[in-house]
Amino acid sequence: MSMFDPIGLLSCPRPREIAVVHLDSIIGWHHDALVRTTVTLDPDVERMLREAMHRSRTSFKMTLNAAIRAGLGSKPRRAPSRPFVIRARPLGLRVGLDPAGFNKLADELEVEAVLEKTRSGGRA
Repeated sequence: MSMFDPIGLLSCPRPREIAVVHLDSIIGWHHDALVRTTVTLDPDVERMLREAMHRSRTSFKMTLNAAIRAGLGSKPRRAPSRPFVIRARPLGLRVGLDPAGFNKLADELEVEAVLEKTRSGGRA
């Protein structure tokens, strides 16, 4: 017994066979060695897994791990696609619109905004 093993568990020849042990930070062996995970499989997935077990003649655990590794390890294949191309075409202006007139209109609107601001005493 020591400060890391106050009740003598580490000196036990097979510590994993102890029926009830409180999980504590002072126990020296791995705390997750006996942890199991429950997975709920859809019926079709279970059938495919059982068929793969039969074909490969391996255990359920090995077949499930191999299937998960294969599914998560591979990148999904995408069908080759054409690059996206924008075809530009000249739109031009409508008949009767003068492109130089747009600058004149912008100047007039700016002058009106300044005059309005001046009339209202500089308040926006």
